Amino acid sequence: MALDPDAFKFIDVEEFITVDGKQIPSKGVRLVHILTKLDFGVYFQAQVRSMEWKAAYIVHDKYRRKYNLAHEDLVSLREFAEDFSAERKRAGKSLNKDFLIQELSAELKRRVAAKGG
Repeated sequence: MALDPDAFKFIDVEEFITVDGKQIPSKGVRLVHILTKLDFGVYFQAQVRSMEWKAAYIVHDKYRRKYNLAHEDLVSLREFAEDFSAERKRAGKSLNKDFLIQELSAELKRRVAAKGG
């Protein structure tokens, strides 16, 4: 799943910080995912470690210079990988990283051919 800005919210937190051995109350905010309640950083790291994000990065890195790919292309590939993976899971089919990389490479080549490059 892509990082949707509407999927996060700020929550107020009260914490204690230690200064010169004394506990001082401190107020602040944290950005958390609405459904999982995970901090943004923890949620983001979990997404980055997902098979879909890794495969998209591998394909983007491999063809970046050849096709002059931008960051938007990486995001688009990542979204395609997430959709493709979800489709396979709904159909009850297995999916591994190598197959996903092959599928993303083919999709990227289709996109480049459609653009005429």
